[in-house]
Amino acid sequence: MCLLKGGVMKNCWRLGTILFVLMCLASTAAFAEVVVIANKGVSETSMTKDRVKQIFLGKVVKWQDGSRIHFVTLKGDSHKDFLKEYIGRSEAQYKTYWKKILFTGKGSMPKSFDTEEEMARYVANTAGAIGYVGTNAATENVATITVN
Repeated sequence: MCLLKGGVMKNCWRLGTILFVLMCLASTAAFAEVVVIANKGVSETSMTKDRVKQIFLGKVVKWQDGSRIHFVTLKGDSHKDFLKEYIGRSEAQYKTYWKKILFTGKGSMPKSFDTEEEMARYVANTAGAIGYVGTNAATENVATITVN
């Protein structure tokens, strides 16, 4: 018990500090940051988190200049992190949402890529495209969107 004086109290304090640091490290490692990327021809360089959500739910289909949005998704951990951070849904919830859209005839499933490199290449080569990658992915051929 940590109510004791002397050496036991110091050990309890150290143990608590170590556990706190380990929990912080575990939560950071479990959530890798993602960045939103777009084709360099897209005129929007920043947007709100809600606008990102609306785009990836298929509710906003045109850029501010009137050109068509082509949003794409990833498979894997970056996808899960993106959904949690920007869409507020789990992977299963997002898939169910799009299956409902598909089966009601209101749209089709978003194009999805296995790797960040494939996604970045598609976004770089497709006018109006938007996607996301982990912060460590190469993004020199695409624009990075600032999300407020």
